[in-house]
Amino acid sequence: MILNGSSPVTVIQELNQLQINVTEDELKQHLENYGIKLEESKTLDNISQTVDLNSLDFSEYLFEENNPISVIGYLQKINLKIYLNQTKITLIEQDKYLSGLTDEIDSNTFKNLAVAFKILADSTGMNVMINQQEAIKAVESMGLEVKSKSIYSELKNVSSNSQSETD
Repeated sequence: MILNGSSPVTVIQELNQLQINVTEDELKQHLENYGIKLEESKTLDNISQTVDLNSLDFSEYLFEENNPISVIGYLQKINLKIYLNQTKITLIEQDKYLSGLTDEIDSNTFKNLAVAFKILADSTGMNVMINQQEAIKAVESMGLEVKSKSIYSELKNVSSNSQSETD
């Protein structure tokens, strides 16, 4: 495809449509193996895109663009999906290591998981909700009453983990 004039972007997009995930570096390496060098101007790094924020088309997304709650809910779902996908990647890498297929786990795998969790926590307020729920339980366990519980106090299945459960 490259020899016929297709751009690396086009090649990668077509491969992705065929469920073949290829990075730019992998494409470059493949081409170099066959003695084909890409000109620098044809690499993905040099492609700039301009986005006109005033003319974005939201029709492909499942939210009402003029309803902030709908937009926030959609973003939270996207961030949850990103986190779950990164969790899956991390567990696959961990299984490869535990089964002896690799000698080590790339530290970026865990860094990416931490970043994905932070994004999820920031977009959902999950860490605030859990911390508040635990604080309310601690205060109530001392025999005190929390009279003005927030909306977060209605969360179910939030428990205090003992040391053995967190190990």
